[in-house]
Amino acid sequence: EESTRSFVEGVTAIEREVELRRRNAAKDKKGKLKKYQQERDKLGKRLETALAKEEAHRRHSQYVPAHLRGPAPRLSSEKVRAQIAELDKKHLGLTEREC
Repeated sequence: EESTRSFVEGVTAIEREVELRRRNAAKDKKGKLKKYQQERDKLGKRLETALAKEEAHRRHSQYVPAHLRGPAPRLSSEKVRAQIAELDKKHLGLTEREC
């Protein structure tokens, strides 16, 4: 009877540990998804800003001679798009490993 009770307690402890790991994994996955979405939104705003600056620079440079034009915008839309693609690739790799 003692061995049966210790066996049942052992199984119960294992079940609790498995459930705790499952719950922690779900929280971790949700946290990673939230972080990815925040980073994606941040990069999306940076892309909008870069596109607006490039458009303004392009419109301005139509009317100003080349030697009087200011430098091109520091933040280029290609760089931001590359960052977004890298973030998406990284996130996709994480989700594929988790499945």
